[in-house]
Amino acid sequence: MNRTVKVKLKWTSKKEGGKKHVFPRGMRYCPIAVVEGGENHESLWSSSVINTNINGRKTEAELSFLADDAPHNLLITGKKVLLYEGQSVVAEGKIL
Repeated sequence: MNRTVKVKLKWTSKKEGGKKHVFPRGMRYCPIAVVEGGENHESLWSSSVINTNINGRKTEAELSFLADDAPHNLLITGKKVLLYEGQSVVAEGKIL
């Protein structure tokens, strides 16, 4: 069963290698996620991110892994999260 958690994210700017714009509220975005405690290559997982509140480049969002066998046990309050598009970090944040 896939688990969905709330996260606070800070999206990196295009100049920093991130996105030009933050995704609109309600739009599904599917980056690669790395959660603190799972930094090796076996812990790179496709995820779903949906922004629920936007304040400039800072957002609150819902995050879940797309695969049933992903490490859902890592989705714990306070853990850091990095979102990647290719080799670029497009957002970083913390699970609420």
